[in-house]
Amino acid sequence: MGDILALATEHSDIAALLQAGEETAAAEGKPLRLMAVWPRSALRDDPGALVERLFALAKEARAELTVYYHDDAAEVAVRCAQRYGAARMVMEVPSESCGGGIVAAMRCACPGIPIQFAGDNGTLGGYPSMMELARAVCVSA
Repeated sequence: MGDILALATEHSDIAALLQAGEETAAAEGKPLRLMAVWPRSALRDDPGALVERLFALAKEARAELTVYYHDDAAEVAVRCAQRYGAARMVMEVPSESCGGGIVAAMRCACPGIPIQFAGDNGTLGGYPSMMELARAVCVSA
């Protein structure tokens, strides 16, 4: 299957996210792709500095970088996961205020892609794909 996709938003600890993504990509023998989704309003600030910082972090993690300026991170996550045939999505633990929509959108539109959460010190856990859940239910029944 495809790449390991790490999803960064303006709320993300990108270094921790890339650390978890890098470990996952190495363990699965797959390339790492960093998708950075910032709101369109970020274009009014200094987008060059942001892209330089993201590029430096992605280069250090040996990840391909794509930056999106879009106000709906969930929509971008779903489109990229489908476009690249993602093997797994790595993202930060969603906050109650903003991240839950991304998880819900991914579970609905891409049920075959497991979601893994990254914390301050690496991987914390996540959701298996819907197919993995179905297999586990069938085996335990």
